[in-house]
Amino acid sequence: MILIGILPMALVGSWLIYLESRSLEEQANRELTIVAQNFANRMDTFVGNLLADAQAGAALPGIYDSPEHHQQTLLHMFSAHFSSYGQVAIINPDGQIELVAKPQELININHIPSFQQVVATEKQAWVIAPALFNDNLLLHMHTPIFDDDGRFTAVLGTPVPLGNLTDILRDIDSGLAFVVDETGQVLLHPDPEQAAARTDFGQWFFDENGRPPQQSGNVTYTWQETAFTASYSPIESLGWTVIVARPESEVNIPIREATNQLAYGLLATVLIGLTLTFFFSNFITRPLRNLALAAHQFGEGDATIPLSQPNRVSSEIKILINTFSTMRTAVAEREAGLKQSESRVKALINTMPDTLLRLDQQGTILDAKLPENAPFAKATSPAIDQTLETYLHNLGDANFATEIEGTWQQTRQTNQIQLVESTFAAANQSYSIEARFVPNSEHQDETLLILRDTTDQKEAEASIRKLLSALEASSEGMAILDENQIFAYANNAYAKINGYASPNDIIGQACTKIYSSQQHHQLLNNIVPIAQKNTVWRGEFEVTKPDSSTYLQELSLTPLSTGEFVCVIRDITQRKKSEETIREAQKLDNLGLLAGGVAHDFNNLLTGILGHATIAQELSEPGTATNNQLNKLVSSATKAADLTRQLLAYAGKGVFEVKAIDLNQLIQENIGLLETALPNKAEITLDLNPNIGSVEADSGQLQQVLMNLVINAAESFHSDGGQVKIQTYAQKIGASDAVHNQPMLVGGMLLEPGNYVCLAVEDNGVGIELDKLSRIFDPFFSTKETGTGLGLSATLGIIRSHKGGIQVESNLGEGSCFIVYFRASDQEAKELVQKEMKGSTISGVALVIDDQDAILSVAEDMLTARGMKVMLANSGPKGLELFQAHHESIDVVLLDLKMPGMGGDEVFVKLKEISPGVRVIVTSGYSEQETLDYLANNQDVTFLQKPYRFRSLTETVMSILQQSQ
Repeated sequence: MILIGILPMALVGSWLIYLESRSLEEQANRELTIVAQNFANRMDTFVGNLLADAQAGAALPGIYDSPEHHQQTLLHMFSAHFSSYGQVAIINPDGQIELVAKPQELININHIPSFQQVVATEKQAWVIAPALFNDNLLLHMHTPIFDDDGRFTAVLGTPVPLGNLTDILRDIDSGLAFVVDETGQVLLHPDPEQAAARTDFGQWFFDENGRPPQQSGNVTYTWQETAFTASYSPIESLGWTVIVARPESEVNIPIREATNQLAYGLLATVLIGLTLTFFFSNFITRPLRNLALAAHQFGEGDATIPLSQPNRVSSEIKILINTFSTMRTAVAEREAGLKQSESRVKALINTMPDTLLRLDQQGTILDAKLPENAPFAKATSPAIDQTLETYLHNLGDANFATEIEGTWQQTRQTNQIQLVESTFAAANQSYSIEARFVPNSEHQDETLLILRDTTDQKEAEASIRKLLSALEASSEGMAILDENQIFAYANNAYAKINGYASPNDIIGQACTKIYSSQQHHQLLNNIVPIAQKNTVWRGEFEVTKPDSSTYLQELSLTPLSTGEFVCVIRDITQRKKSEETIREAQKLDNLGLLAGGVAHDFNNLLTGILGHATIAQELSEPGTATNNQLNKLVSSATKAADLTRQLLAYAGKGVFEVKAIDLNQLIQENIGLLETALPNKAEITLDLNPNIGSVEADSGQLQQVLMNLVINAAESFHSDGGQVKIQTYAQKIGASDAVHNQPMLVGGMLLEPGNYVCLAVEDNGVGIELDKLSRIFDPFFSTKETGTGLGLSATLGIIRSHKGGIQVESNLGEGSCFIVYFRASDQEAKELVQKEMKGSTISGVALVIDDQDAILSVAEDMLTARGMKVMLANSGPKGLELFQAHHESIDVVLLDLKMPGMGGDEVFVKLKEISPGVRVIVTSGYSEQETLDYLANNQDVTFLQKPYRFRSLTETVMSILQQSQ
């Protein structure tokens, strides 16, 4: 009987164990595969979101072409909003880090492969590589940044520490989870030593060609003498593979238990057989005893004891045994189902980040779940059978306890779900808490309290509100168009720029509200495809506002992955006007440079012509035919010199004798001369402010400005005459006026802050046509049939060289007004006293330094004609050599300012080093004002402008020598 009982049970038990082993193995593989696939999808989504966030950061307006403080603010906001990034940096195309969100050394990262790929392809790239300052692995992500014209300008670097991804692995409790890269080496592992070792698992999970798996699967392998059952799943977008493994010993635990149970059953069968053999006579009561034993063991939780049904028992006992067996099976199955359900519920509850308390009707804690990272974990843990009131007060925040207790009382009274938001303080930190009381619908005496930490959510919402506030405060117009070209969002600046009072006037409307039908057609058919291809489009539109006025709009259109478009606009009307003004000013400057160069070279030629002519004029007898011809030659040469002076005045390179001048006195002294320039029926009226002070200017040049403006006014009158009004007054330009509130000056000039004296010449003539008003200061341009066209251009050059400005206002048929701004002087005006030169013979030695042989020759002839000895040098170094050798006998040096190689300013300094008391006459057709100012501060320097005459040179030399005596 024992053998008959043991053998079938052993066979059946072995077969059942085999089936259970297969079932457990398949179930383990399914569970591990689901976990691996879920983690692979989670990792793919996580990294995909990081890449998308980086692209959004690179497309932020002003991320690269705005001021540095604005860029720094954007980086801080971006880094705070996306905390997964270890750093956020802007790198130039050469790999140099220019700006970072968190402090670090600004190094060059041109060696990182993902950065090299972005520079080569201008597309986003990433790579796993060590950190810049340690060996920790980072996910380096580099995203291109484009300027307003769609040109690649910089790279946005956003490294992500792999430790953030490793933390996700630790959340998996179904087995050991780790990630290998495309080579099969460990990339992410919850064990830091395994991650650092970079173990190669490709031999078990990759195909025979060493390629990563393309789909999920299962495999068994042995590592460090331990057998593992593992499932793997590829992360397609990253090329990584997720592996979740469990030791086979853990998987086979139920099989071992079943084997042990079979052994126990066999042993029990042997014992029962022996008992039956020993107590054969008692076979009638044995089934009842077995049934009683099984019932007792089942009551203790053991449902494995077998129940036999002997043939020689009553039918009632058989029915009882069958009924008990059925009942035991049903109860065991239900208990297993309850345990499985309980396990699922517990797993679900454990994944929730909330604190859960189950309370009875009196507020006693029946059950509790407190996550480790919950803010309450830093204070105290809830205890079973502890009251809610006691637990809340033990937390240490009285206000928080009062609010929660009040909500608990409302829940008891209404038996409805209650929700309250409160603040909890612990460990010098404040948390935002959402408390929710949920009554149990099945058990009226129980309530579930859910405490959720919403601090991060509140901070994220605040960050989003701050970002929206920044968008609303931006001076640039920003809007979002949906896929149907309907405005989904617009900030205040966008509405104001387009002439609308509020964004509500635009939101919900089609873009045809802003753009014409032709522009809308161009947007749909040309611009949108380009933006989708190049990720951005920038261009200009002339937009008509609701009041029918127009402005020039600069538009930047950026497509989003959702099918929407981000529109950024600027009103560049004023900028275009300023650029046009600057181009006009540059044109005038270029013409001035040309005029100055021509006049300088022409002056050198005139110096020789006029010099030799005046020498011959001095040597010839007055009244003779030769003398008359020489007088005509000198007159013609003088007129040519006057023409070059006008060119130099236009170029702003004339040599002036600057001193403090009373402008009112200058006008009154020249009123007679001015009246002679007017037609018979024209008159001059004066309105001179006596308190304007003096100006720093050259009296001759100032007189020329006044004469040119009056003559220009006189030529605008008809035959019946007119009136010219000359007015002077003082005006102050403040620091706040330096950019915004200055008068509109010719050439777009800006005046330095300070006090100015204004000269206004106004006439009631025919006025100037608008298309000609911008050209009247161009050289050789004239509205008259006769004239050189240099009068106003020379006037502009003189005013510029005096660091002043001129403003013109004119209405056709009503007249014109020219207003000149001169810098006020701190000195009082003084009269110039002319010294009389005595004697006609000059004794002494002169050194002439000039790079023009013709000027050396005429200077030598002029000075030797007055009895002086002359030394000649055609360069600065040669002149210094002669002066070094003969400085004790040289009385005066005639020095040209502009010479190739070593200029006159440099020669002057070295002359003073050799002999501090040397007397120098500087000659030049023109000079840069800084050099003249430097030399003018030295009392041993006298200026003589080219072309000079025989008498002007000799009288200047004589004056110098008399002063030295």
